Amino acid sequence: MPDKPSLSEPHRRSLSVTAKHVERAVNELNDLLGHASKSFLCESITRSLTKDERQQYVSLVRELQRLNEQMFHTLQLETSTMDERQIISSKLVHLGTVLEDSRSKKMRRYGALTDERAQEIDRHIQRLLDVLEKAIRT
Repeated sequence: MPDKPSLSEPHRRSLSVTAKHVERAVNELNDLLGHASKSFLCESITRSLTKDERQQYVSLVRELQRLNEQMFHTLQLETSTMDERQIISSKLVHLGTVLEDSRSKKMRRYGALTDERAQEIDRHIQRLLDVLEKAIRT
């Protein structure tokens, strides 16, 4: 049987990105399914799966992981290398944009704010931005 033709570089890059997305989703699902309770200040997850449902999802997520690894190796896809400084910088800049968009002047598009409330919002946002600025300069 003749050898399979190799993938072109654009195909390999595209499939590598697909594999990365699958891997991230699988990791997030494993994290979610593996914890009995997860609660944050701003977000709470209500546990609604039965034991059997959870086990079924765990099995299916493992199968997704196995098939993704198989595709990655069989098609000789590429591992992307990411510099942690670049990741941190990107997340901090994104957070800065979110915070700037949360200043009282921009929040007024959702309705009127009293001067007192606007100043309170701006104080909180500014303190967050001050720390964020230190992190960006680090």
